[in-house]
Amino acid sequence: MIGKLFVYGSLMTDFFNYNKILKDRVINSEKAFVFGTLYHLKKKGYPGLIKKGNTKIYGEILTINDYDEMLIKTDLLEGFRGDFSTENEYNRMPMTVVKERTKENLELDVYVYNPNAFNNYFDDRIPIKSGCWRKYMDSN
Repeated sequence: MIGKLFVYGSLMTDFFNYNKILKDRVINSEKAFVFGTLYHLKKKGYPGLIKKGNTKIYGEILTINDYDEMLIKTDLLEGFRGDFSTENEYNRMPMTVVKERTKENLELDVYVYNPNAFNNYFDDRIPIKSGCWRKYMDSN
């Protein structure tokens, strides 16, 4: 089955987790954005998006082959244990994603940071005002 997922951090093209688990399964990548607030999680070395806020958060829509199989791997990577689990590092939930080129809106799954999870409680969260983790990483 083919499916689409919006990513904004280490699962984006050419980042470490993309190369580790998605590279051979991605059919297409399109620039896109969602609205929210983006943080760099200093001690963890990757970003966290929360839905609250109105900053454009830049990322990619990945069209993935064997989507269901890949979700098992990305859920494990993102610490997603199931809907509404208080232990989720990230919650996988639908958000409105806007394609940059065509401005088309899609409802796609996005891994949203769960600041209330015990493992996230003491994270040092650095706001990324540009909304672009790629740009943040290139400049740091």
